[in-house]
Amino acid sequence: MKIAFICDTHLPNNTSSAQDVYLTKIIEKMKEDGIETVISVGDITAFGQKEIFATYLDDLSAFDHHYVIGNAEVRDPNTKDYFLETSKGFLIKRGGRRFWGVDTPYDKIEECDREKARSLSDGDVIVMHNYVESLEK
Repeated sequence: MKIAFICDTHLPNNTSSAQDVYLTKIIEKMKEDGIETVISVGDITAFGQKEIFATYLDDLSAFDHHYVIGNAEVRDPNTKDYFLETSKGFLIKRGGRRFWGVDTPYDKIEECDREKARSLSDGDVIVMHNYVESLEK
């Protein structure tokens, strides 16, 4: 089982940007290394650009890909609802561990997600973009 995490790419509207060039190299390297699962941990786009996000998802289509959104995805009032409605976090099992992705674009966690967190076992992994004061409160 090989898992890679990607975060804070802040991809702009420029396909020749340093971020895009570096991401292309990383994707090639992940394929060479036999990465099976990729987890993106928010701030994929710089300002919540839907087209850039769609391209990013296409670029990672060779992998079992899961993601959570970050605060950058909800910066643009014209696209924030799209990200809030389409990203619902994830719960996957790999190698006897559970990886649970929680969307935290506003530094808060929903009660339903707190309930899930209480069910996690030793060795399980919680993935979120923003710091949340406590999973227990």
